[in-house]
Amino acid sequence: MMSRLSKATILGFLTGIVGLGVSLLPFGVDLEENIGLDLLFNLTGMSKPPSGVIVVSIDQKSAELLNVSKDPRKWPHSLHARLTENLVQEGAIVISFDLIFEEIKSAQEDHLFTEAISKACNVVLCESLKSKKVPLSTTGLIETIHLLTSILME
Repeated sequence: MMSRLSKATILGFLTGIVGLGVSLLPFGVDLEENIGLDLLFNLTGMSKPPSGVIVVSIDQKSAELLNVSKDPRKWPHSLHARLTENLVQEGAIVISFDLIFEEIKSAQEDHLFTEAISKACNVVLCESLKSKKVPLSTTGLIETIHLLTSILME
């Protein structure tokens, strides 16, 4: 007969293997992002941000109030420009956008946002997360992930 500790160890190991397998599949990533993160935040509850830090979140309510798409990547860049200008006016020391601005909007929209960033001199943009396979030796490859971050300053 197996001891209770042996059964628990085997169950934990099998659960870990199944979790690892699911996390490698595309639907596993979606499952983690759409259900796992929400569950985690609901279990841990709201936490108070450090003093001096303000998080401006983009959510469905904001999209409705501004009468824009629910997908923040489709928002006009003039909104981000206005937000940047307002945050600078309120004395923000650093402004960080956790969005990837891949799509080119109109030249005027992009110019307004670029100008606001340039004037602020304290904006951090996350450009992209890229993965690249690099030869490790004659026996295989290693995958490296690079987070490209720009700090725009004059």
